[in-house]
Amino acid sequence: MAKEKKDTKRMTRLQAHWILGRYFALKGIAVPFILGLAYAYYLGLLDTSDALHVGLMFVSIFALLIGTHYHNAYSDFVKGMDTESSGKDYTAGSSILPNGQATPFEVIGGAIFMYAIGLGSALHLYSSLGLHAFIPPILGLVCGVAYNEKTKYIGLGEPTLFISFGVVCTTAGFSAATGFIDWNIILISFIPGIQWTLFYTLDQATDMREDYLWGLRNLASYLAVEAYFPLSRYVESGFFSAVVWHLYLIVIGILPHQSFLGVLAFPFMFLTLIHADVKAELAANYSRYAFGTYVLLMSAGIILSRVV
Repeated sequence: MAKEKKDTKRMTRLQAHWILGRYFALKGIAVPFILGLAYAYYLGLLDTSDALHVGLMFVSIFALLIGTHYHNAYSDFVKGMDTESSGKDYTAGSSILPNGQATPFEVIGGAIFMYAIGLGSALHLYSSLGLHAFIPPILGLVCGVAYNEKTKYIGLGEPTLFISFGVVCTTAGFSAATGFIDWNIILISFIPGIQWTLFYTLDQATDMREDYLWGLRNLASYLAVEAYFPLSRYVESGFFSAVVWHLYLIVIGILPHQSFLGVLAFPFMFLTLIHADVKAELAANYSRYAFGTYVLLMSAGIILSRVV
């Protein structure tokens, strides 16, 4: 994901809002969304007439994601979690409010505005396709609000993001093309869901000791600080679970065997493992690449199974 960390003391208002939105995260929702579309194509249920619904669904999911980012900046700020020096290597979003580059009113207003766009698009999909197409955006909105108001602060960020980047985004792409959601696409969505939660845990590990001092508990701090459990073993079990689950879905006939093309992302998985215990920031980057490469190659394999 592209870096966009800047000197927050010299940026313009427009730059501040660009960073608050963290638009680079588009990749995180696009990848599982494409997986949902690929599976709809595999079933013969995707054609050019679905383009408007697919585009509207993506707008809805994307707007909700940006709203979640604004909400996150506001929530962390009012809880005293952010400071002028806050921020990770790829974004300075958490330092915008402490540095006075935007007001709390602007930020919460931005969250409400983006949530409204997402909800409005979802309502249009409901009127066109029915309840099943309405479920992913609404579930995404619930997860976004829950994450920023509660689950992030009590160590339940992983389950929330598993649902958001796994179930929500994958079923969003599928339901926009088909008008329905079935158990098969939900089971398939577990693969990107597992992989994204691995990235999230490693991302939280980059500043877990500071968070721990603030009283913020998450899985990364529990494993590494309290339980002395190597993060590499956690990541290893996560990758293993995703691959085994993928194989199971192939064996029972839900996915074509060509979808196992995703396993070519193994080098990124390996690099994540070897850095997880010593360079969490670098491991988090590699886990992002593993997530994106695995799911995109998996989608390509699903599409190829219909072509060849």
